[in-house]
Amino acid sequence: MRKALAGTILFVLLASLMVFGGEYELQKVIIVPEPDQELQVQIWMDKEPGSVYRTGEEVGIFFKTNKDAYVAIYDITPDGEVQLLFPNKYDKENYVKANREYQLPTDRASMRYKLRVSGPSGLEIFQIVASTSPIAFLDDLVKRLDVDPFPKFGSSAENVIEKLVKPFVEKAEYAVNQTYFYVNSKPTEGVLIINTQPSEADIFVDGVHYGESPLSVRLSEGSHYITAVKKGYRQANTMASVVAGRTNSITLNLEGITRQYSLIVNSSPAGADVYIDNNYVGQSPIRTSVDQGTHTLRVEKQGYETHEETISINSDTSRSIVLQEQVQIYRVEINSNVYAANVYVDGTYRGRTPLIMNLERGSHNFKVEASGYSSYSQSFYISSDRVINVNLSKSKSVVNFSSNPSNARVYINSSYRGTTPLQLSLDEGTYTVRIDKDGFMSKTEEISVQSGQSYNYNFTLEEIKPVAKVRINTNPSDARIFVDGYEVGRTNKTIEIEVGHHEILLLKEGFYSVHLIMYFEEKSYSYTYVLTPVK
Repeated sequence: MRKALAGTILFVLLASLMVFGGEYELQKVIIVPEPDQELQVQIWMDKEPGSVYRTGEEVGIFFKTNKDAYVAIYDITPDGEVQLLFPNKYDKENYVKANREYQLPTDRASMRYKLRVSGPSGLEIFQIVASTSPIAFLDDLVKRLDVDPFPKFGSSAENVIEKLVKPFVEKAEYAVNQTYFYVNSKPTEGVLIINTQPSEADIFVDGVHYGESPLSVRLSEGSHYITAVKKGYRQANTMASVVAGRTNSITLNLEGITRQYSLIVNSSPAGADVYIDNNYVGQSPIRTSVDQGTHTLRVEKQGYETHEETISINSDTSRSIVLQEQVQIYRVEINSNVYAANVYVDGTYRGRTPLIMNLERGSHNFKVEASGYSSYSQSFYISSDRVINVNLSKSKSVVNFSSNPSNARVYINSSYRGTTPLQLSLDEGTYTVRIDKDGFMSKTEEISVQSGQSYNYNFTLEEIKPVAKVRINTNPSDARIFVDGYEVGRTNKTIEIEVGHHEILLLKEGFYSVHLIMYFEEKSYSYTYVLTPVK
């Protein structure tokens, strides 16, 4: 809606945005009044339903309830938007008295305003909801009235009716009604003859009461939502097509009310359209009443396969339905820096790179392998054609180091890497390995490893024992030195021997030998002997 202020009268322009067509399904926004409800509400204009209003022409909206009630009036535009007309910024009090006729603006409005037609030709629907309790689905809109006099719901007509209006009226004493008009011109008309079996049923066309069956009505060309209501019978609904200049006839067969049971329909994902015997009943999750007997249940949601089944209702029943996504196929190309690498998708071998394949929409795991290279594994959600480029890196060698004794320090190219036993992953190449342990002799070795191979290296370390340093000099020199029977050199010399008891023997040809037995500690000793010649 657009608004313009002139003097003390506010002119609200009702804008129709499309030509005789809707961006919504009519049966999903029409709520047919219940004739037997205690609370009743009426809405009408200063012309008959389906009349034409010209651009700039004022529209008079009238309403009445049979009980004191709260009232909401909103406009459903052809493009599926919903705009609140009452209450509004200038007419906030929406609690009305029983059996009193009201016109917008009401006599309680803070400013007089008029509703005038604006926009290209199209269809407008005014829907009214009355309730004996405050209308909860208006709360958010009422908070915005000071900044937006006639606010929009911000959602499609189908969502407003399904998620706001219907859940509210199912829990409260309520009444619903509607009327409609055309802007500037309306489609050419045809005649629809409506029969029911049995007859004398109340007939509603697009939610507006037209009389009792059999009934002949002139309607605009196109589809119309027809409802037949008769006490003691189940409500019957159908869509009927009217062709300009022609007469069409339909018959609705009313079924006598039988025992009913509760049917709960859940779906995954939620928000699916639910049809029972081809009649739309709402969106999942939903609870509805169903006659005893056999029925066709159909659940639909865009992007998913339609679920349809036959159900037998002999007691309260619950159905949980998992909808299957419609299969969508996409082209996937896999390349790698290593030619002819093996490709696995979801654990199944699919070929060698470069590889092109078709995959269903969804999450898939891709694994690419080549000898001597590390495996590549990654999951992607495929929702369009795509190219996957894989860069494989050379695999490392597995090298195991052990020592006797264990817990020796391992250095690779002078870098400390841990203690034995130790397993390392090394790139292909040559390395200098040093093994250290306190109290033992270090060992150093050069090793070469290749990609993807395993190696085992074991190092036996020699223990470092405490020694005594013994300096032995003789005159003359060059005498042979024996320690515990083993020759270890010639004088003059310093020798190292383990701490403990040892026998030292000095021999030189032509001289008497020198023989020494003693306990040597971990320190330095020095001995000088003058050898005696043999005579």
